Amino acid sequence: MDLKNVLNEEQYEAAINIEGPLLILAGAGSGKTRTITYRIAHMIKDLDIKSYQILAITFTNKAAKEMKDRVRSLIGEVAENMWISTFHSLCVRILRREIEKLGYTNSFTIYDFFDQKTLVKQCLEILKINTDNFDVSEVIRRISKYKNEFVKPIEALSRESGYREKIFAQIYELYEKKLFENNSLDFDNLIFKTIELFEKCPDVLTFYQSKFKYIMVDEYQDTNYAQYYLVKLLASKYKNICVVGDDDQCIYQWRGADINNILDFEKDYKDTKIIKLEKNYRSKANILNAANKVILNNLRRKDKVLRPINSEGENIKVFKASNAEEEALFVANEIVRLIKNNGYEYKDFGILYRTNSQSRMFEEIFVKNQIPYKLIGVVRFYERKEIKDVIAYLKTIINPSDEISLRRIVNEPKRGIGDVTVDKLSEYANQNSISLFDAMVACSEISTISARTGNTIKEFSKIILDMREKMDLKPSEFIKLILEKVGYMTFFKTSKDSEAQTRLENIEEFINAAVNFEDLNYGCSIEEFLENITLVSEVDKYDENASAVTLMTIHSSKGLEFPVVFMVGMENGIFPSNKCFDEPDEMEESRRLCYVGITRAKNLLYLTHANVRMVYGETNFRTKSKFLMEIPSNLIMNVTFGGEERVSNSSGEVRTFGKFSPTTPFNKPKEIQNDISEDEVKIGRKVHHKTFGEGMICKVENSDGKTRIYVAFDNNGVKKLELGKTPIKFI
Repeated sequence: MDLKNVLNEEQYEAAINIEGPLLILAGAGSGKTRTITYRIAHMIKDLDIKSYQILAITFTNKAAKEMKDRVRSLIGEVAENMWISTFHSLCVRILRREIEKLGYTNSFTIYDFFDQKTLVKQCLEILKINTDNFDVSEVIRRISKYKNEFVKPIEALSRESGYREKIFAQIYELYEKKLFENNSLDFDNLIFKTIELFEKCPDVLTFYQSKFKYIMVDEYQDTNYAQYYLVKLLASKYKNICVVGDDDQCIYQWRGADINNILDFEKDYKDTKIIKLEKNYRSKANILNAANKVILNNLRRKDKVLRPINSEGENIKVFKASNAEEEALFVANEIVRLIKNNGYEYKDFGILYRTNSQSRMFEEIFVKNQIPYKLIGVVRFYERKEIKDVIAYLKTIINPSDEISLRRIVNEPKRGIGDVTVDKLSEYANQNSISLFDAMVACSEISTISARTGNTIKEFSKIILDMREKMDLKPSEFIKLILEKVGYMTFFKTSKDSEAQTRLENIEEFINAAVNFEDLNYGCSIEEFLENITLVSEVDKYDENASAVTLMTIHSSKGLEFPVVFMVGMENGIFPSNKCFDEPDEMEESRRLCYVGITRAKNLLYLTHANVRMVYGETNFRTKSKFLMEIPSNLIMNVTFGGEERVSNSSGEVRTFGKFSPTTPFNKPKEIQNDISEDEVKIGRKVHHKTFGEGMICKVENSDGKTRIYVAFDNNGVKKLELGKTPIKFI
């Protein structure tokens, strides 16, 4: 391959260095994916390295697919034999083959966060622990921390000394025992159990060490200890380990990422060659220079500076709003202006914020002004009730030992197997050391269950057993058949629930997803389809061609880019948070997050902040972000809503961009119609909102001739809404 003509000098060096440990420090927009794919193609095509000897690990399915597609375009179908996957997908693949050596069966199911919550609640009940003192989400975080650090339950019990810490360790021990009984793993277990497998079965480790002679890991700065340890085990035989990353983009320490993994790589692997990719092909020079100036304030980082390839471009625009509403309205008007005057499209805009709660005002303004938008990382399709029900059916059929999934669907739709009956079945199962499903099969032996209920249980268990015989069907056909057998679609078709039609449409979309998966993966099984949707992330589903403005957190934006970026809420106390001012490490991570946000922008970057903002129900005055102060004034152009752009440089240049104000938005707000009157509004009533979903009225407020309601939404927290101007209806 003629690599010198398709890669720059640094990329070329990275692509031809194959033997031994290699650290590629790849700055934002420096063409790292291009470098990696050409490196792989060169190994296979020029050096005759077998594709099945190469393992490439990424952090998202989207990145893995893009990498595989690019390699395939360079060398053809031989790329199919490569293992290019995420950490979790890699471990699932190994465990499906080998997990029986740990006492599980290879039909294990994978629990998501909601399954974990259900299981943790069971553990707390068994241990008689008050959930007021031990929050379920906190317990899950503690368990995840143990696993990310590869701390086994017995080690946690012996090392913890404090009262609460001892309790967490006890919960962890029982939680793992229950997972084993359910023949199930959570996400952290996928990596944890793979390492455990390698430790307990050296012959298995030797096999995979020999198989993967060449290993590449992308986004290495985001690895936690367990991931680091897994890679170290696999690479210990040949030490042909290439890691690619950027310590300036390490933004996941809060979920276990250890920046020392990349900072100390050469200490772990002697004779490491270090290559820096510092040429940026994405952003205009002014944007890049601002990013460089901000990140230089961090002390714990490798020495590198991104060098721009593109022209200077426009200065960074900073807008100071009076409040959050004016901030959102400014953004909306700028989007419309740029589309009208500069030829941009809705898909070219990314609005990035520190926390999901900041999206609300933008959603309201966009709805009123008919600006199409997509929200990344809030309500996920696969977390909708009806979809989780269907997935629970699939999990139960594949793995009848999965008690969490079985309990979810045993009476869904209602078939007369209530909680009391399930408790009787569970008691019988515990007494006889069998699974809940086995107790259902043997329910005729349980004297406390009536003959009528017993017949219903037998009918249900027979459906599950019969469907296990049909698992060779295509996933879409299998799903349609199980829905028909249990009467799930019929239930919604005959339901008087106002959401029934929407739920039907969601299920139909789920079947469409199965069909699409079949088209992309010939001969795939229902297990593979279920595995795919279980491991998919919200960013994996991001469609860069959808005609809509993208709203997302800065964390979710990593790996993406937009022609125009608005970073909003740039205020001390929000970004960076108050906690950062007391903890230097937190401040450095927050600054890296700011660097990531800035480098998402290709052509234009807006940074906005507000004088006043409501946070946690309290309205406070704000000061502009410390990070804004770190950008040199000659790179900034302060803009006002009224029409002037004031350049903060020595030339004193002043330009105007048009007359827009909070009182004259581009599009006249569309009147919201609903049939709810003040008399009908009661605390406790359930409502549905077009954007926020289902919720319950928890407070009603009347002032200034207006009625405002506070609604606790299932997935979006408490929102304050004005009656008559909000798209809601009673459920």
